[in-house]
Amino acid sequence: MLGYVELMNQCMDWAMQDGDPSDAIMILLSEIGEELGAARAYIFQLNEKELYDNTYEWCAPGVASERATLQDMPRDDLGSPFARAFRENSGYYISDMAAFKETDPMLYEVFSRQELSSLVLCPFYFETDLVGFVGVDEPKDMSLALPVMQIASSHMSGLLQKSFYVEKGASADSVTNLCSVTAFRHHVAYELAEIQANPGLKLDLVHFDIRNFNKEHGLKASNELLKRLAQVIVQEVGSPWLVRPVADHFYALIPDSKVDQAIRNVHDAIIGDEAFGVSIRAGIYPLSASDQQVSFAMDRARIAANNAVSNYQNYYCRYEQKMEALT
Repeated sequence: MLGYVELMNQCMDWAMQDGDPSDAIMILLSEIGEELGAARAYIFQLNEKELYDNTYEWCAPGVASERATLQDMPRDDLGSPFARAFRENSGYYISDMAAFKETDPMLYEVFSRQELSSLVLCPFYFETDLVGFVGVDEPKDMSLALPVMQIASSHMSGLLQKSFYVEKGASADSVTNLCSVTAFRHHVAYELAEIQANPGLKLDLVHFDIRNFNKEHGLKASNELLKRLAQVIVQEVGSPWLVRPVADHFYALIPDSKVDQAIRNVHDAIIGDEAFGVSIRAGIYPLSASDQQVSFAMDRARIAANNAVSNYQNYYCRYEQKMEALT
């Protein structure tokens, strides 16, 4: 147990020295997963919609990633046993999934779809607010797994808080309070590495171009409009990874399965509010394992947006290589 504590303290030290906790989080998950002989080690965090997203995941060799499919998970799916344990800041484990069917049939259905037989989950908090949990699937030694995960949850809380403030804090856009361009690019690079390791992860980079933006009302009014537009896009996209690199242009990371509906929701919300007086066009660039440069991916999302016709029917399109010849 002392070895685990030392490892977790080292990860905290690395994060503090390097200024970027993401690598430390993944190192900690991989070490925990390997030492416990688990199939997966992962983190779920509450998003803006109060649903759970699988934000970090380590998989043992030969184990398929579940991260792409475990997004926007309802809190109700955790059921009363989990809710009670989490309220008490206590870990929760299932050592026999077949026997668990009688305890919570609804939750059993969720886990049985993943063909799990055992797991351990522990919540973590920012101050007094429950914000997520860390877990492992199929640990070989259940008696060791629970105390290790309880210790890990407190360290993960510190690492994730640092991650939030590094990526969304002092360097955030002062007008919209969105994350900085540097933080956004760093996160896209992280996701590209994840895609290379887990080809089943499907993420799109989306460029939103605000059309007919009237700058004649003065700086203060323009900034207020940009702030309100950012709030609408964040709400409809449902992802914290939104950035405004310049003027009235935004980029967002959106799961491929949700991208079309998210863009339609943004469009309808903006068009439906006469106070905005603007329209949008959007471009979608699906991230792939072959992408090497974040800037190229952002350029291709912008190129796709430039090829969209800014009207009610044809206001967004997906990137195609032939578009580059037209720019």
